[in-house]
Amino acid sequence: MTNYGYFYEQRPKTPKRYFNLGVFSCTLGGLVFTVGIILVVLGSSPYEPEALWISGIVLLLLGGVLFFMGIGSIGLYQSREDRRKKELQRAAARQYVASVRGGGSSLLTLVEHV
Repeated sequence: MTNYGYFYEQRPKTPKRYFNLGVFSCTLGGLVFTVGIILVVLGSSPYEPEALWISGIVLLLLGGVLFFMGIGSIGLYQSREDRRKKELQRAAARQYVASVRGGGSSLLTLVEHV
């Protein structure tokens, strides 16, 4: 087994659950935020109770927090994947350089015999 294959097995792919959780959290945050806006609009009427308006504000804040948590989770997934891919590229480059430097490359041997 080559060094590249060994390195690849040491750094498995980042679990997709971070990305899925982020998308779910953003979607849920958007829905909660929308319900909060509706409650604030309905609660601003003088004929509706004050609690409706206050619950709308709470849902707006909760929706915003869920949305930013989702963005953070997606960002975490992307940064881990970028780091993993960069490490794989470095390992492949190191292996290539080592194979070229290795005792007499086949390409150099062909050029010398021609």
